[in-house]
Amino acid sequence: MTKPADPRRLRMLAEKGRRLFARACDGASCAEGFAAHHLRCGDHDVVRDFIAFLEAELERLRGTDPGRAEVTRALVERIRARLADSPGS
Repeated sequence: MTKPADPRRLRMLAEKGRRLFARACDGASCAEGFAAHHLRCGDHDVVRDFIAFLEAELERLRGTDPGRAEVTRALVERIRARLADSPGS
């Protein structure tokens, strides 16, 4: 079951996700771990918001850094697959 969304908590977690992504884009392990943790906690809305952020970042990177864009695209696919496989998503 998905937890009710607290707007303050969602904003804080979205910012945490942006920082993790900025720090770990090349390896993506930290950003992917963030998503996996929140799926285990039932925070599906947080993961959906993180995917939306990553998709916006992907669009920006396509024009400026194709290599990072590809890493980001693969990251989004892996997180989407985890979300789809997560109970209650």
